[in-house]
Amino acid sequence: MGRDFLKNKGRKGVRPPVAGSRLKASTPSACLGFTLIELLVVIAIIAILSTLSLGGYTSYRRSTLLKFSAENILSQISQIRSKAFYGDIKSGKKEDIKKALESGESGNIKDPLAVLSDAKCYGIYFEKGADGNFYAYSFSQKFEGRKAWKGDLKGWEYEGCGSFDSNSQDSVQDKLPIELDAMAKIQNISEGNGLFVMRFVPPYGNVEVSTGGDFTGDFSSSSAAKDVRIQIKYGDDENPDYKKNIDFDFVQTNGIIAD
Repeated sequence: MGRDFLKNKGRKGVRPPVAGSRLKASTPSACLGFTLIELLVVIAIIAILSTLSLGGYTSYRRSTLLKFSAENILSQISQIRSKAFYGDIKSGKKEDIKKALESGESGNIKDPLAVLSDAKCYGIYFEKGADGNFYAYSFSQKFEGRKAWKGDLKGWEYEGCGSFDSNSQDSVQDKLPIELDAMAKIQNISEGNGLFVMRFVPPYGNVEVSTGGDFTGDFSSSSAAKDVRIQIKYGDDENPDYKKNIDFDFVQTNGIIAD
């Protein structure tokens, strides 16, 4: 720097260096970075947040799929009852009922509609498998529209659909499994010992239940079971958050999903 001053000596605007001052060479801006410890801390925080987010998503997904499975069972039961009331798509019963309702003659919807040749009982049954879980199936049965005398207490009643045998094609027709999520399992049924049957009988869709013996259709007595609880769970985890109960009321003929 002194040499540069001597060379420029005499030129205007050139000042000599001040005594005691230090001249700093101009350097490019220094590049700042993270230390290894700082990087490790950031990575650890990201890992923790990712784990928490994944756990929350997994829990939400299980709970949602479990709820969908429970709603599917209720939906199937509702559709099955509708079939018993209206008949299947090939039946003329539904059109007859619609015409009667549209004409204001709903009072004329009487028992003769039930004796159509295609009238059937429709139902759902739950059977315990070798793995200890229950499996659900929908089915139909032939409906006998003739009436028989059942004694002074019951009077004349339809012969109906008769007994139930899941292994007999003469007894059970149109057997189809109720599809659930692959990880959803029916863990328990509050009624029955390995077999529970719920079927709806034309012409009004009245419900009958069986636990492997005779069918019961009168739920007015105090001794009759008025509802059934179907418990489903997701996977093998016993966490109560991954369990749902379906409570079906035979008197009101409806069901609700309860936690």
